[in-house]
Formats: sequence, C-alpha cells, structure tokens
Amino acid sequence: MSVMQLANSLMLDFRTVIDPRFVYANYPDFDDESVSSPEILKRIDELTQALVKLTSSVASFE
Repeated sequence: MSVMQLANSLMLDFRTVIDPRFVYANYPDFDDESVSSPEILKRIDELTQALVKLTSSVASFE
C-alpha cells in the first residue's frame, strides 16, 4: 500500500496505466545468465501475457 500515493499521482497527473503484477525472484532462481526456476519462468510468462493484453486494450482506444 505504500506505493499507492505515487501510483495515484502517476495515474491522475500523467495518465499512466499501472499494471499491479510483478515477479519476485531470488539469486537461487538464476543460473549463470538465465532464469533456471520453472515457477519463475511461468510467472514471467503470465506477466508478459497480461502486459500484452493490457497494451492491446489501451491501443484500441487511441
């Protein structure tokens, strides 16, 4: 909830669209140069799908 003041300001003052989804990952979720955790990969995929859907919806209003 601490970010709500900033989010509200961005949304109202600058017409920013906020996607409340995020992915937490820790050091063990990575190998040398990539994500090694199947769960994190799944969550990143879900996040990107939601973002594509959101941007497609916003683009249809322009």
